[in-house]
Amino acid sequence: MTFNTHPECFDELTQVLKTIADPARLTILEILSLGEQNVTSIHRRANLSQPTVSRHLAQMRIQRLVVARRDGKQVLYSLGPQFHNDSGALTLDLPGASLSLRLPAEQPQKVVAA
Repeated sequence: MTFNTHPECFDELTQVLKTIADPARLTILEILSLGEQNVTSIHRRANLSQPTVSRHLAQMRIQRLVVARRDGKQVLYSLGPQFHNDSGALTLDLPGASLSLRLPAEQPQKVVAA
């Protein structure tokens, strides 16, 4: 993680870090790094229930980490515009900070929710 010294940005950064500090949410972000997905696709890949996936997506939408668009009857989710993929690293750019996550080369690991 790279920081600029802008203390006024720390509140937003703290909220984003709290949001992604969950293995299921990191798995969802990893799945979305592969491209736009609907809830059913995410729930199958992550081995999480659909209500659990929907709840996590709602929290990540609040922080603008994911965006949704309607396509007929389904809603498709993708990474927010502050994410970009650079040679195997998913980078999140925020005011005052940049966070890089190294993604594994294989498919995302399945997370079992408690």
